[in-house]
Amino acid sequence: MLNDPFVIDQAAKWGTAVAAGPGPDDARLAGMFLAALSRLPDDEERAALLGHLAAVRSAQALLPDGMPRPAPEVEALAWGDVAHAILCLEETIHVE
Repeated sequence: MLNDPFVIDQAAKWGTAVAAGPGPDDARLAGMFLAALSRLPDDEERAALLGHLAAVRSAQALLPDGMPRPAPEVEALAWGDVAHAILCLEETIHVE
């Protein structure tokens, strides 16, 4: 499931929608958790995913040719990566 094209595509779409929305990062992350898991992230999850978000933003800031990537695109890529991580949590892939 982690690398399934459908999951990757849905994560990218979700990330684009989250990136286009208002609010601080912490509130956006909380909204994603509520939508996917019907709960808020715990402190460890929040710290890990906000750290990951910052790392992806940094990694995606430049295009391969060294030119700056447009900020909306950076945000969509970063939030898409966070969405992918949430969709691949054990809670979302196991049904009891």
